[in-house]
Amino acid sequence: MAEEEIFIVVEDMPAFPGGMQALSSYISDNITYPDAGKGAGAVVDVTFTVMEDGSLREIGVAGSSNPAFNKAAVNLFRGMPKWDPGRQRGKAVKVKLVVPVRFDPGTE
Repeated sequence: MAEEEIFIVVEDMPAFPGGMQALSSYISDNITYPDAGKGAGAVVDVTFTVMEDGSLREIGVAGSSNPAFNKAAVNLFRGMPKWDPGRQRGKAVKVKLVVPVRFDPGTE
């Protein structure tokens, strides 16, 4: 059986329930700062695949300005609610995304 394709761009991109504003609120409400990162800032690019049912899989780090924050950023996405899946030709498909998570030392 052939493995299903994972898309990067589709006709209807996956979306966090409520849109980008809701995603920003979710991140700011649920972000935790690692002890090793106290007083520091970072940007961690989290990569993940939105599955056909909206669940998130293959969560990892695509890039990071401070590795001390990587685990906290990944854990943030592991606890996320399901997304609205991406669609290609009307069919739900797997879509790989990257979302930057900003750790601002002024808000910890």
